[in-house]
Amino acid sequence: MATISWISNSGGDWSTGANWQGGVVPGAADDAVMNLTAAETITVSTRQHVHSVAMSDTAASFLISASGALDATGDIVLSVGSASVQGAISSGGAITIESGQSAGAPQSRHDFSACSASPLPLRINRARNGRRLRDRFPPETDIPA
Repeated sequence: MATISWISNSGGDWSTGANWQGGVVPGAADDAVMNLTAAETITVSTRQHVHSVAMSDTAASFLISASGALDATGDIVLSVGSASVQGAISSGGAITIESGQSAGAPQSRHDFSACSASPLPLRINRARNGRRLRDRFPPETDIPA
């Protein structure tokens, strides 16, 4: 098992080796880590299998396109500006989506139009300027299987 880090400050597709440390796309036994501070968009456009995903970049967007899928045997943790899941996402651990708004940034948006998170809970934490949002949804929403 290896930890493979995203290195592209301009975003791009998950399946492009040049976007990853060492030019290698993370595989089924690898931990994918994305800890940049750029306003990039990372797109998953094909099925990807990893051990875990940890993304911490509140300026970034994460997109799983309709043709894409992200499968992890461990946890998927996305701390991003916005997340859109139009394809599939699955995890043998937990799926956690956290988003926030820094000063001057647009409000975060989550779109799970065709999400498959079963049999595990999907947790969405939303905040603006460090304060939890308390609008139509509770600050943490678990969607049971």
